Amino acid sequence: MNKGLQNYTIQKWVTVLSVLLFTIKITAYYLTASMAILSDALESIVNIIAGFIGLYSLYVAAKPRDNDHPYGHGKAEFVSAAAEGSLVIAAGIMIIYETILNMLDNVQVKKLDQGIWLVAITALVNYLAGAYCIRIGKKNNSLALESSGKHLQIDTYSTLGVLAAVTLIYFTKIYWLDKAIAIAMSIWIMYNGYTILRRVIKYGELLHIDCHITLPWYLNVHEAHKEIDLLSDLIKTQFGDAIELFVHTDGCLEFSCAICTKADCTVRQHAFESRLNWTMENLVSNEKHRMAVKIL
Repeated sequence: MNKGLQNYTIQKWVTVLSVLLFTIKITAYYLTASMAILSDALESIVNIIAGFIGLYSLYVAAKPRDNDHPYGHGKAEFVSAAAEGSLVIAAGIMIIYETILNMLDNVQVKKLDQGIWLVAITALVNYLAGAYCIRIGKKNNSLALESSGKHLQIDTYSTLGVLAAVTLIYFTKIYWLDKAIAIAMSIWIMYNGYTILRRVIKYGELLHIDCHITLPWYLNVHEAHKEIDLLSDLIKTQFGDAIELFVHTDGCLEFSCAICTKADCTVRQHAFESRLNWTMENLVSNEKHRMAVKIL
């Protein structure tokens, strides 16, 4: 199985798992009326949404490169990671809001012993799934899968906080802790969402050009560098600072003579035939500049 397909398959099962764990948590909330447990369940909704986003990004990233994406579709994973980080922060804000409403309504908790067992199960499953996603994500260099694993482990930490709060409330009967722990965990969740966002590459308004230039093979390093400077100056004159240019130099070969316009070349092997006709196909190909082969 190739890495792209493996990443996609794992993310698919992570999404299914997120739905299952959300169902367990929301069941625990209805049994206990615990605001801390509801907060954990709301965070799981973000896991579900993020799971589908990650699933789609890995599907796109696994596509082969084409004319519109000569470097492939792998950058879709950065969009996924950015979306996941934003959703984690949104979950933290939502938890604070719901906790305040719960405090105003003075809702009392119940059946905490049953809720403790259900929450403990989700914490264990989440952590194991997250660790697996991070390990495979690092191995396959998949930011989306690694981000999903990080997201699952963040959910585990918040779930453990909820579990500790509910257990403490169960034994001490200090019910205001339910709301206090929920708010504390929401702050922790928002911080971790911020750390995910920081890892995402920031794209500005610059256009990136990565190209090859064929120069006479007998030019020394300084002469070749001078030619590159002329090209860079030309690009900057036409487009200002909006272009980020990277140029790879290739020395000419015998077949290069057919498209070479240098009139005073003393080492020419063949006569000039015509300028190279640039098309989308030869622009994105990683091959030496040459005349297209004509099939008779």
